[in-house]
Amino acid sequence: MREPRRRAMAGLLALGIETATRAGGVALVDEDGVVVSLHVNLEQSHSRQTAGLIQQALQAAGVTAADVSIVGVSIGPGSFTGARIGLSLAKGLCLAAGVPLTGVSTLEGLAARAGVPGALVSPLLDARRAEAYAALFRLAADPDETPQRLHPDDRMPLEAWLDRIETMAGGEPVWFTGDARRCFQASLRQRLGSRARLAGALRSEPAADTIAWLALRGRLTDPDVGRDWETLEPEYVRSGGSPSNL
Repeated sequence: MREPRRRAMAGLLALGIETATRAGGVALVDEDGVVVSLHVNLEQSHSRQTAGLIQQALQAAGVTAADVSIVGVSIGPGSFTGARIGLSLAKGLCLAAGVPLTGVSTLEGLAARAGVPGALVSPLLDARRAEAYAALFRLAADPDETPQRLHPDDRMPLEAWLDRIETMAGGEPVWFTGDARRCFQASLRQRLGSRARLAGALRSEPAADTIAWLALRGRLTDPDVGRDWETLEPEYVRSGGSPSNL
């Protein structure tokens, strides 16, 4: 954990929870940036580790759950079990503290971390059986703005996804991020050549601070975001289909 940043008590504060992949964590973000960010490998014991991280983050920042303006939780696609555990913890916290809760696509969180203003970004997560969870975004020129979604979260064989990429990108370079970018590297290069750009390792793991930032930006744009969270469910993307919430 890096040293928590001292924050003024005024302004919005978002808590982010990421458990939809192995790169889990909890973070607090306010309008000036990251207050505290905790990371952990969530191979096992998602529930116990994440609950402990939430308490550590709040204590490190010197706040309570009631001081949080909104909670953002990564809802997938990715590990359905992990996303379900994170959402369950988030709902319990929000119910107890009376805090709004919003779900954030894991793929949108990855795209927002790519750090290439104005670029096309395609997050790729390994869905096994030579398939990937994928989406396409356009990053804003202003790094304080959220990514523009150009294609919904989907799951399909990589070759089928690259067919869509070639149609949508129109010859423009595409940055690939996420854990599947390396295992599919040869195919990406073969199909797109120099137009296939790979994000670095630190930009290719989901992070709770980005989930918190997206939740915060949503709340700043719409004060009612996260009010109706009782029916929020993890996102499960079937092969060749659109996301569904189970």
